[in-house]
Amino acid sequence: MKTGTMIARVFLGGIFLISGLNGFFHFIPSSTMPGSPMSFISTMISTGDFFYVIKFFEVVLGAMILIGRFMPIALIMMFPITMNIFFFHLTLGIGSIPMAMMTMFVHIYLIYSYRSSYETMIHG
Repeated sequence: MKTGTMIARVFLGGIFLISGLNGFFHFIPSSTMPGSPMSFISTMISTGDFFYVIKFFEVVLGAMILIGRFMPIALIMMFPITMNIFFFHLTLGIGSIPMAMMTMFVHIYLIYSYRSSYETMIHG
């Protein structure tokens, strides 16, 4: 396996696994966000289990990517989460846009690295 792909897998899988586990166990203190972003996150948490479903998928899919099992399906299932994170940071003007851009870039790079797995879906 190429070194770049392995580094990208560890980066993306690690971010999602740690973020997902932090959603359940709160071992990393949450940073304060100004007004609108914090209100959005608080609303997601207070409305019920949806936030925890997302965190569950982050844990499972992050672990799958770290382990390297079912990579093509894990990458496709995780892409909507990555897109939402990216657009959340982009539209709300949070200072962590570079990290969201890096995560999106790494995710696209991994999908490109596993493109041979998607050929049957694309070409029928």
